[in-house]
Amino acid sequence: MFKITILSLFFFISGFTFGQSQTQDVDLKDYYFPIKKLQKGKIYTYINASDSSERYNWLVQTKINKGDTLVLTQVKDSKGRLTEEVIQEVSKTGMIMQAYKIIDYKDNKTKQKVCQVKEPYMYNWLQMPEDSVTWSVSYYDSTYSKNFELKKTRVFKKLDPERDLAKFSDYYYVKVGESQLFDHEVTSYYKRDVGLYKYTILYRNGVTKVFILSGQK
Repeated sequence: MFKITILSLFFFISGFTFGQSQTQDVDLKDYYFPIKKLQKGKIYTYINASDSSERYNWLVQTKINKGDTLVLTQVKDSKGRLTEEVIQEVSKTGMIMQAYKIIDYKDNKTKQKVCQVKEPYMYNWLQMPEDSVTWSVSYYDSTYSKNFELKKTRVFKKLDPERDLAKFSDYYYVKVGESQLFDHEVTSYYKRDVGLYKYTILYRNGVTKVFILSGQK
């Protein structure tokens, strides 16, 4: 079961209520992390609503490389260990994954998995309700002598203009060889000019966890 990370999209809306269908273009960029304000980096802390000892710190930082705007996200667990790192490029239409790395800590050993990006599209600024985008990466795990593929499909669900929120359903899959298994589902909420502020994880075994951005209600 692989961990949750990587951040998501957001939207501009006017004249609609939560749950109504949309018939015009919606710019979701306003609901993403505020890219122009993150040159020095900012730490976003997500705390388990049922167990405050479980938390994840996301460092989100904007960098300029040869004229391209990149967003670096590093995720650390409750023990302060780096568990994931993703680099995305800001394009005219959304966010495109450039690199993805997973770090595991098992049996007192640290293992880095530098992934190959297969499907790079993480976010679409003009995504409409029930539209989906998918990213996927693959890596070889020497422990199991197998190739693994991680895939996330994100479905944009609804906008709540009164609370400036956008809702997504994210479906995570793990593929080993020709077998693809559902891993977990995440319901994500993004707030305008804030970014990801709340997410709920539903695991295959029925366990549910809710993480809320520190300082948010």
